[in-house]
Amino acid sequence: MKQSPNNNFANSFHLHILSKLCGVVLLFFTFSFSVQAREVFAADSLLSEARQHNVPDSLRFYQLLEAARIYAQPDIFLEKRNTVDSTIREALFIALANGWEKQLLGMLNANGINERNQAQYSLSIYWHQKQLKIADSLGFINDKMRAFNNLGVVHRRIDNYRQANDYHLSALAIASEINDEKAYVIAANGLGNIQYILGNYEEALRRFRECLKFEQQQNDLLGVAINLNNIGNVFFKKGEVTKALEYYLLSLEVNREAGSERGVAICYNDLGNVYKYRKEYPKARNYYLLSLELNESIGEKYYLAISYINVAELYILEKNFDQALNYLERGIATAEQTSALALLGQAYDLMYIINKERGDYATALEFFERASAINDSILNNTISRTVIQMQTLFDRERSESQIALLRHQKELAELQMKDQKLINWIGMSALIILMISLLVGLYVIRLKNHSNAQLQSQNDEIEKAQQELSLYAEKLLLAKEEAEKHNRLKSQFLANMSHEIRTPMNSIIGFTDILENVIDDPQKRSYLESIRSSGRNLLLLINDILDLSKIEADKLKIENTPLDLRVLMQEIKQLFSLQLDEKFLSFDVYVDETLPKLVFLSETSMRQILFNLVGNAIKFTPQGGIQLRLLVLESKKPMAINIQLAVKDSGIGIDPEGVDKIFEAFYQHHADSSRYRGTGLGLAITQRLVNAMHGTITVDSTLNKGTTFKITFNDVLVIKEVETAEQTPEELRSEKIN
Repeated sequence: MKQSPNNNFANSFHLHILSKLCGVVLLFFTFSFSVQAREVFAADSLLSEARQHNVPDSLRFYQLLEAARIYAQPDIFLEKRNTVDSTIREALFIALANGWEKQLLGMLNANGINERNQAQYSLSIYWHQKQLKIADSLGFINDKMRAFNNLGVVHRRIDNYRQANDYHLSALAIASEINDEKAYVIAANGLGNIQYILGNYEEALRRFRECLKFEQQQNDLLGVAINLNNIGNVFFKKGEVTKALEYYLLSLEVNREAGSERGVAICYNDLGNVYKYRKEYPKARNYYLLSLELNESIGEKYYLAISYINVAELYILEKNFDQALNYLERGIATAEQTSALALLGQAYDLMYIINKERGDYATALEFFERASAINDSILNNTISRTVIQMQTLFDRERSESQIALLRHQKELAELQMKDQKLINWIGMSALIILMISLLVGLYVIRLKNHSNAQLQSQNDEIEKAQQELSLYAEKLLLAKEEAEKHNRLKSQFLANMSHEIRTPMNSIIGFTDILENVIDDPQKRSYLESIRSSGRNLLLLINDILDLSKIEADKLKIENTPLDLRVLMQEIKQLFSLQLDEKFLSFDVYVDETLPKLVFLSETSMRQILFNLVGNAIKFTPQGGIQLRLLVLESKKPMAINIQLAVKDSGIGIDPEGVDKIFEAFYQHHADSSRYRGTGLGLAITQRLVNAMHGTITVDSTLNKGTTFKITFNDVLVIKEVETAEQTPEELRSEKIN
């Protein structure tokens, strides 16, 4: 069949285009191969020259290390791993002969940091492990600590928090042993970051404040800026956005003074997060773009990926999907190079939203599955450990019961032994008297022999009982040690429970929100609402159980600090303003005029006490209002006052039987649970917090008329306003801002 001229032309055109494409691909591979070949050739030349006998040691030393650095490039390293190892060994021998060990360790450390900044984490780990091994063999403690801390940072970047925590703890132990405060602060800061990531915010805040205090004493601007920013991050995660903003602005100011572009970029990003949270999107976008510009100039891929993804998310919130897709594709490409699973999971979630909004459900589903796979991989690492910790908690509680029983049995045995000794003494006395008075008769002799036999038998029984009691005491000691072990495991369980159980619950709630936008069927939507409501109730129950468990296990630490109760009460009122408006309830706050500005109380505990009481009052008050009163009473101690707080509502009240049980855990006195949902733990936690602060709480209620809770704290210390020598961090921060 004869082809037409048009077909011949088309075939020729296609062949021409195909040949051009093949040429471009061949040229690309040739260029890539030539670059790699040139690098290998350069390293080979350096290595060959370094091994010549007439080369000075100083030149040989640097040539060997430069050759090792070139061989350790990503595309070459797997093939040249053994060559890199042998080259570093040769450099070590030269360093040992000339006293250049510090220079060698410094170059290994610099290579590791450089690879970390380029997101080549496996290579970074290689360099720092070499640094650690050589420092350990030479007994260089400071370099060993530096390697531990750097390895901790790298493993934290790749979400390997267990390994990162171990490395930082190793550095912390060495720093404590040799009393090196600077190294201690570096390790403590790393541990604080891990606790922050895991959701243990109070522990993270303690670590960061400890580090900030030291950096301020040393006048280390960069250290001060880093820890100010870290404290801001903790407050942001806790929902205290205003405090977070203050710390971010302070950190930005110090970073600028210290000349840290990376620190400024991080602060810009965090300020963008604050304004995004407040839904002030233009401000947030400006800060995100400023951060992105700096990160592009710095070139550190981990932070660059964060900037791309944050800008993309903001454009999604503004419904500008084209711009969002542009930044998000660059963010995914950069995040894949860093191997940071959390960033990739966030990016895939955003790709799912974009494609779903555009109607491309097939692509949206693909990215949803990718994000789910990443979340599963992160969660699966902790599920088995959570199960073990829960089993450990059960075993510890069972051991406590067994110990109590053994202790009771021991006391009973001791009492019986004392009675037996008394009986034995009386018997022996009687026998002696009888033997003296009846020495003349055979009957007396027989009786004496018989008594002696009985006495021997009793002594044997006593000795046997003593041996059994000794064995029993050893068992009690072992049981006590086992109980202490289980108690420590419970403490660890409580520390990790928040991150490991709340995360899957948040995922369940989040996925129901996503499915609600996809499903239109009313019956299925009602099922989703039931799942979401149950998930939120379960999450609330978990939070309350964790708080109650910490209090009952005596793990709650009450840390009193200078506290302005007027400010706290106004914050509580502002916090519940939306709920009050929705129910058309009034909220009156009265503070005694004689109340000093600052008193010495625990802000965290007082906030939770008022939050629980006011929240309960709003929940059970359908109409009317709530009163929050604070009275100041006289104290017998100098520089101290008695404080009485009262929360009164006009709600449904509590029946007399319920008043006696209201502070019991899990007790709910209202039968209509569908209307007044809760865990039944709020008032139990409140009572235990008040008791831990050496206060008292009472309740007075009349059914259908209202309830009044009264709290009294005696001998509360007053802080004079004129004493400025010991100012709190909040006062210092306020002065600096003004």
